[in-house]
Amino acid sequence: MQELRFQISKTVAEKVIDVLLTRDLIHAFRCSGVAMLYFDE
Repeated sequence: MQELRFQISKTVAEKVIDVLLTRDLIHAFRCSGVAMLYFDE
């Protein structure tokens, strides 16, 4: 059951990140192969 909750949470988190990216509220880039997100101030 714990794994199922994690899967749902991960899906919700991915959707939230997608929405923020498409609305230009956050930006993504890669640094040394690691994906990073940042907000503009």
